[in-house]
Amino acid sequence: MRLDTKIQLKDLEKFDEALTQNLMKNHEKLFSEKIRNIRRSVDEISSVSEKLDLAIKNAWGSLDKTTSEQGIRLTQTIKESARELAKQELDPNYKNSEKYHETAVEIQNRIILSIRRHVPKLHKVLKTDIATLYSTLSRLENSINNLGTALDGSPGRQLESLETEIKHLLEKAQAAKELESENQAIDEALRKITNDEKGLTDQQNLLHSREEFRQLQNCEDSLKTEKEKISQFLQPLAKPLRKFERTLPENTTIDRDLLTKLIETPSDTLLKTSPQTLESIFKALNNPLTEGKLGIEERKRKKALEVIETATNDELGKLQKSLHSIAQDAQTARNKLKTDGLFDTDEKLKEQLSKTQLEKEQLVTTRDSNQRKIEELGKFISKQKTMIETKIMKLSGQKVIIEE
Repeated sequence: MRLDTKIQLKDLEKFDEALTQNLMKNHEKLFSEKIRNIRRSVDEISSVSEKLDLAIKNAWGSLDKTTSEQGIRLTQTIKESARELAKQELDPNYKNSEKYHETAVEIQNRIILSIRRHVPKLHKVLKTDIATLYSTLSRLENSINNLGTALDGSPGRQLESLETEIKHLLEKAQAAKELESENQAIDEALRKITNDEKGLTDQQNLLHSREEFRQLQNCEDSLKTEKEKISQFLQPLAKPLRKFERTLPENTTIDRDLLTKLIETPSDTLLKTSPQTLESIFKALNNPLTEGKLGIEERKRKKALEVIETATNDELGKLQKSLHSIAQDAQTARNKLKTDGLFDTDEKLKEQLSKTQLEKEQLVTTRDSNQRKIEELGKFISKQKTMIETKIMKLSGQKVIIEE
């Protein structure tokens, strides 16, 4: 029973090199032989072109000047092409042999094109020399084709594809490794920054536990509660005020901006507006509302009228006084904190805490993004490993398992 071969990811390139060497050993010997045949054919056609060059010069009286010049250009093209091919590297590995073959085909086509262009007139006078040239060219073509056949019959192209896929796999594995390393560093930074955040929060909580801050907090809580009461109290007037604002003429003496603020931020507007101004607005609203001119349904209309009546019977003034009193108490508490330097200390802690939390959030975002990339790379790596294992099996008949 044949056991599967396990290959560590880090050893995959070495395994591929050994596999390539083993599978290509005999093929490379064949490539070397075919390349030697091409070089012999190149030497032969170069020698024939030298003789043809001499024959053209000796046939000076039988060839016109133009034909002679064309013949010389033909022999020069052949000799230059032969020299170019002779300079090519002879390393018989698949990649170099394929490159050599491509160059040989290109040079062969260049020679053929030159022959087609210049030979017809030469052939009438130099039939034997041209026949020898054709025969030599045919042998060159055959030797080049034989190398192409040898290349096609080898597993070289599949091994090149395997090498590319392995490099791709290793690149992705390295990218995943780097992201994992980065996330480890981020986790360490998050542990530190979480401790910093806790320290700042503890300092802030300790500061806020002082009597001065408790007083301010009580005032702010009361202020919030009072504002909510005012908003609830005035809420039935929101829709009537909107409709009332639309019916006002352009030259009205009523402040439209104040109407909008009273609808959108009733408690803040109440805090900043005199009772007389507010009472005048409510009285102006009362008339069309009483007469049913604003198109408000009966139940809501009556509720709005009740609010106006209550507001104009000094209830609004009481709410304003209470709101002003609480706001003043809050400001007094705030001023004392500023005088004692506690307010600045709190602001600095808030700023440090905000900066720390932002940095923490950015680190978490980067870590989560990295983790998604790692997962995507993991899926790719898994598929790539399976594909490479299949290719190795097809090439060598050997079942392998790639391990990280």
